[in-house]
Amino acid sequence: MSQQPPDSGAPSSGPRRRSRRLFVAVAVAAVLVAAAVVVVVLTWGDEDGQADRDASAACDVLEGLPSDITTKKLDLDEPELYELQGIGSLAQAAGKADAAYEKMGQAGQDLFASLTRLDSDLLGDSLDDLRSECEDID
Repeated sequence: MSQQPPDSGAPSSGPRRRSRRLFVAVAVAAVLVAAAVVVVVLTWGDEDGQADRDASAACDVLEGLPSDITTKKLDLDEPELYELQGIGSLAQAAGKADAAYEKMGQAGQDLFASLTRLDSDLLGDSLDDLRSECEDID
């Protein structure tokens, strides 16, 4: 039996593959650094402005919700469920970014708790608290 010589056209896994991996790693690192720089530039000195925008956005969405919403009326197919989650998230973001919105942030946490527990009373209380906080913003 004769042995066949190794195929000289097969791709090499030597230096060429290592240089490609290094290039990809450097490119990924450059993209991550660029993204970090963009985030820093966009948020530099604007923490209070972001909290104000988050609080205002939460209030704008809250204003469009029916006043008699309960957990019993919510269905996974209804947009109100997702709007409530958005309100809760924005309220919490505002509360974390600025202590002036701490009560709004707590109401956002309560809103999520009410949805998790399907607690209509807590939902109503948290929405009332959020509406009260929104009145202070306007």
